[in-house]
Amino acid sequence: PQIVMGNVSGSIAANAGVAMALIFWIVSAHKDSGKTYIADGRTVFLNALFLPAAAAVMFFTVKGGVSRPGGALLLFILAVYLFLNSQTVPEFTPVKIHGSVSKEAARFFLALAVLLAASRAVVWAAANLARLAGISEFVIAATIIAVGTSLPEIATSVSAVRRGETPLAGGNIVGSQAFNLYLLPGFAALIRPVEIVNSGFIFGWLFIILAELTLFMRARKIPAKIKAAALFLTYILYVISNLKTF
Repeated sequence: PQIVMGNVSGSIAANAGVAMALIFWIVSAHKDSGKTYIADGRTVFLNALFLPAAAAVMFFTVKGGVSRPGGALLLFILAVYLFLNSQTVPEFTPVKIHGSVSKEAARFFLALAVLLAASRAVVWAAANLARLAGISEFVIAATIIAVGTSLPEIATSVSAVRRGETPLAGGNIVGSQAFNLYLLPGFAALIRPVEIVNSGFIFGWLFIILAELTLFMRARKIPAKIKAAALFLTYILYVISNLKTF
């Protein structure tokens, strides 16, 4: 249970404080970085409703853990979120792409497998080192394991933003946040009710991180470097507070 919720909160924090911070830092190299934003108003409103607002609701309602019915509810909310997000996607004009679909699919799955295997190796080695050092399971999950499992998001998002596909990179992070918030505890609770120690601390931090993230997705007047620095600083404070609390 400690590892489940540690991974949930830590992955959300790492995605915002490392991956999204890197995105904004790279974007800051553009001369129009002060006007750069990740998503339109409708998308930001939807994510604000299902991410920081949901974390705030969980702060007041989730006490002690997530039951099996609670897990089913989280999965249902995730399904609603995905459906509503699909309705905000504009229609795309088909374009001709040279090359074989099967070849590109094979390259995609091969790269994904290598990326996942590498991140798992990092997690395994780092977790063993942390246990030998006597660090608690929650802190291991919230820091080392969370960063390791966030490596695919970090790598793909940085790659996308370097190609000028900033909305794709941002969508990757935001979608991952929703899956971390709903899918991981929801699916785990269906298998076995998840006990949550110090739920107010966990969901309080999730609200802060997710609120900051959704604000920066749309904010036009805040320079990208300021966004990057603020997200990274919040992540550092999150890690320090975890080390002192657990």
